[in-house]
Amino acid sequence: MNAELAARITAASAVLGDYRSDAARPGDGTDWQSWAYRLASMLGAVLDVAGQASELHPHQREVLGQALADAVTYRVPSGSCTGCEGHPAELCADHAADLDKTDAYLALARTLGVEVDR
Repeated sequence: MNAELAARITAASAVLGDYRSDAARPGDGTDWQSWAYRLASMLGAVLDVAGQASELHPHQREVLGQALADAVTYRVPSGSCTGCEGHPAELCADHAADLDKTDAYLALARTLGVEVDR
């Protein structure tokens, strides 16, 4: 593994750790959307230089799987939405786009050989 990939994985691990410590304290005013974007950004940075999944160590695969699982969880629609309720397919365009993104995250995980717990 090259040094740039190692550095990006370390940074992604730190963001994931920060996210998880804040997630343990719900309702404290944490901006969850900002965290989700930050996680996605760090994941993108890792993937930009990852090249091949075989270069990742088991711990790095685990961290990448955790980041993808968090991204999937963030994108899964929860609760009711007036847009979804009024749509013939019972899914508004925004939530349909979110589900498309979760499909993309899971496809990426399969391509990289990374397990994503859901």
